[in-house]
Amino acid sequence: GAQMVLNYLLLGEDTWFIPLILQGITYFLLFRKMDIPQLLGFIPGVADWRLTKELFPRTRAFWRPFLTTTLLVLCAAYLNPFNGTGRPTARIFLWIAIFVYEFFLFRLYMRLGKSFGKGKGILFGIAATILPPLFISLLALNKNAEYTAPVFPPQKQHNKFLTILGRLAQGLVSAVEALALIAVVAFFTVRAYPPRILAESLTNDILSKTNDVTGGDKVVTREDAMGDAAANLASMPASREKFYPDHSQDKSVVVIEYIIGSDLEDRAGLASANIKQMIEATKQGSALTFVLQTGGSQRWFVNGIKDGTYARYIVHDGKLEKVQDLSDDTCMSEPETLADFLSWAKESYPADRYMLAFWDHGGGLSTGYGYDALNKRDADVPILGVDELVDAVDKCGLKFDVIGFDACLMQDIEVAAAFEPYADYFLASEEVEGGFGWFYTSAFGKLAQNPGMSSEDFGREIVACYDPYNTIIKDDEGKPDTQATLSFVDLPLAKAAYQQMEGFFADAHEAMLQGSSTYADLSLAGTTAYTFGNSEQVDLINFLDIVTGLDYNDVICTDEEGENLINSVKACVLYRNADSAEGINGMALTFPVKTISAYQYDYNQFNHFSFVPQRDFYNDFFSIMAAQKKKALDSYDSDNATISDFLSYVNDSMADVSDQEWYVQGFEDYESTPAFLNIPLIELENCYKIDLPQEAWDIIADEKLIAYQKRADGLMRYLGTDVIGGVTDENGHPTVAMDGTWVHVGGRLCSYEPGEVRTTDEGNVFTGTTLARLNGENTIRLYIEWEPTDEDSTEPASGHIVGYDDLDFEMAIGFFATMIEDSDAAEVFFADDFLSKGKTQLQPGDRLEFLFDVYDDQGELVETEAVGNLIVSNQERIEVTDQRLEPCDVVFGGVLTDVYQRTMTTELIESTVE
Repeated sequence: GAQMVLNYLLLGEDTWFIPLILQGITYFLLFRKMDIPQLLGFIPGVADWRLTKELFPRTRAFWRPFLTTTLLVLCAAYLNPFNGTGRPTARIFLWIAIFVYEFFLFRLYMRLGKSFGKGKGILFGIAATILPPLFISLLALNKNAEYTAPVFPPQKQHNKFLTILGRLAQGLVSAVEALALIAVVAFFTVRAYPPRILAESLTNDILSKTNDVTGGDKVVTREDAMGDAAANLASMPASREKFYPDHSQDKSVVVIEYIIGSDLEDRAGLASANIKQMIEATKQGSALTFVLQTGGSQRWFVNGIKDGTYARYIVHDGKLEKVQDLSDDTCMSEPETLADFLSWAKESYPADRYMLAFWDHGGGLSTGYGYDALNKRDADVPILGVDELVDAVDKCGLKFDVIGFDACLMQDIEVAAAFEPYADYFLASEEVEGGFGWFYTSAFGKLAQNPGMSSEDFGREIVACYDPYNTIIKDDEGKPDTQATLSFVDLPLAKAAYQQMEGFFADAHEAMLQGSSTYADLSLAGTTAYTFGNSEQVDLINFLDIVTGLDYNDVICTDEEGENLINSVKACVLYRNADSAEGINGMALTFPVKTISAYQYDYNQFNHFSFVPQRDFYNDFFSIMAAQKKKALDSYDSDNATISDFLSYVNDSMADVSDQEWYVQGFEDYESTPAFLNIPLIELENCYKIDLPQEAWDIIADEKLIAYQKRADGLMRYLGTDVIGGVTDENGHPTVAMDGTWVHVGGRLCSYEPGEVRTTDEGNVFTGTTLARLNGENTIRLYIEWEPTDEDSTEPASGHIVGYDDLDFEMAIGFFATMIEDSDAAEVFFADDFLSKGKTQLQPGDRLEFLFDVYDDQGELVETEAVGNLIVSNQERIEVTDQRLEPCDVVFGGVLTDVYQRTMTTELIESTVE
């Protein structure tokens, strides 16, 4: 059985049986010469067992590799090596199985060759293992090769008691070996692909804890956000009248939901959890019907949906009913599939009121929505772009009450403006959503009872439920989830706000071309505004607040114009959840200042929707940035560079986009200030002053400390970066200092990179990440959240791990998948930018080793080493602290990033930690 699966994987469905036929013929000829029953040669596995019995004194030589291979192949079959989210681990298991069994065959054939007079049999063993039908057949047909049965020394005779005791001991050792092997393989199997019973248990536990969640008064209304300006709401312009100004006479509601399960369903049943909430909602009244199309996942965790299938369902009166099967070749990431579903739903289920929801991964304007994990789309980017989503909605001809994305990162002003012609309201998240998404039971349950409830009341309820729902799921002593975001937006007001933004883009564009100081203000605002998970979107209101604060001379807009623009954006956000951090206001802006390589995708969307002022402004903005980065790269002097210079410029070189369609020539000399390298450091008391000219300081947007630890062999272990402390020089500029401490996770040193700082009611919440190897196998990114600190503090005392992303899994559906299915850059883009809903939690028994890149003094990467060995216990948290390093030499310096995203580095200081 193991051999058949391996052959199928390696040779394909049309030729997998050929080796078995050849092997059967080979063994038939061999067994005839060895006087072994010949027909056994045609039975896979049995033939090897019978040959082992002839050539080895104990058949354990066969059973050990055979059972190991069988276990690995069975686990690989469970994980599915051909499709699904467990495929990478499945294929690793299969390759291990191949190695184990091939090594067994090498030993077997070596002994066989020796029995036929082939010396020690090593060369024959190698040859027969590579091409068994050829070399074993030649051996069997060679009349000069005579078989001599091996002679085994007689076993030492013991009395009956010792014989029984010896056999029991052997049996016990074999049982322990088998149990250990089963435990290890089962552990990795469960980690890669949780069994149905475990996944269902976890999701059902969450559902039971959250079933009674209801809304309340804990929301931020637009009146709260606008303050005194709310008095002007009635006079604010809207792009059009509402399609449905009054629902009071409505008797029926249809919610059309497009659910692409992907890895979210396959691994954890997250889509099924929301479908179960829909079932509960429809038990509360008969006015509501959910019309679903599901697919794109190998497994489903709700009764009524068959694994690996594509189909259409309705949820009504507390029941899930299948109404139409779809072809197994369906790809839900194809726009035609979505358009067909929407048109079918419209014709099949007429109603007084329609809502539309999209469930799966999301990535904002640049990345789009929806990844089918079974039938991958053959396209440049294997998901649905926002333009394709809007075109599909347009084709169906419906006008919706609400359009929403139960997906990450879709609540931005451009996406809202794009959907404005088709709905009155828009429901989505600025940030990465939690894995369990929206809470459907309460708000939709009220709609089932009262189909005439106002859209505003529905929006308030679903947003109000979001915070208590996520607080329970987070299970962190009742502390709120300050990263969770959800907002309910008035689309005619959002489109009007975007139209006002077009004036802002035009004015900013003109001012930017007149002087680089305006560019610096805009870039600094984009860099320092609250940035969401994909680093391509910033909170729009936060961004505008910063821009208007920096624009002292009113070259972009006057204070009054800025205030009116901010209020127009605030006016469109009817409700947003209250627990989210300061700087999150319910509406994002696509502005990839930190990820210029993503702009090409935004550019394509701007063209499709004729967002001309934004496109023209961004074309020049990012061309200026790209030109300055390229100029700095061209002037890079590798002979006089430090290791930090080298690493920074390797990173910058990957962002050369001067060959992109949107790139505008002519900005090479826009900025005269060079990107300084190896900047001198002047020693002060307990710190070092960065000796940088003031004109360079004027364009610095970010400052960090970079640190390395010297190993005994002279190589440098990269410790990462951290926020520069609060000590400043006489000019108010930050200084560089290293106090001999670094970030430790569970007492183990790690390589750390700081992330977004969230301002909450309890104080500043610092965040960061570190890379680790999980259970000796998967590379993961651990997310760290520090305890809130006072506003003036820059160094939190301790933190904890909040979850992780499986980078090996991302690459499996990205780069690794391209090698198999040849869809190249599209999948790589997906792996980098298409963010998963929620974070995976560590489990008791997990083993962590922290990863460090190791460099020589020329900046060449020598290796990536795994250090430390942390076993996760039953404790709820893994503590993160700054601890003193063990005695060693450290090398540190400063890394500055300017408004053009150029990296400037200081000289490096070497010191000793005692």
